[in-house]
Amino acid sequence: MRFANAATPFMSFCRAADLGTVLSFDDCWKMPRYYFDTLDREQVTDDEGEILADDQAAKVMAAEIASELSLVRVAHIWAGEQFKIVIRDETKLVIGWLAVSAETA
Repeated sequence: MRFANAATPFMSFCRAADLGTVLSFDDCWKMPRYYFDTLDREQVTDDEGEILADDQAAKVMAAEIASELSLVRVAHIWAGEQFKIVIRDETKLVIGWLAVSAETA
């Protein structure tokens, strides 16, 4: 995944919903893969994905990705642009999305 932590590679792709529990390889093998596509002016499709415990862990991961991208795109967001992180499960079915935008008073 694009935002993996190189210092702890095992935890970056195999972790439980609480984001603090490192799982065994056998447990990871059974866990589903989720994909996080980015939609703004263009679509960036995540072909690699992340192995996560469940849908809730995927939602937390989407929030982490959105947070990182918000820091990089802050000027564009305040200029009225928005972006979405679309979450797909291992069957490529969309299970939700997180939209990031801003408005000025």
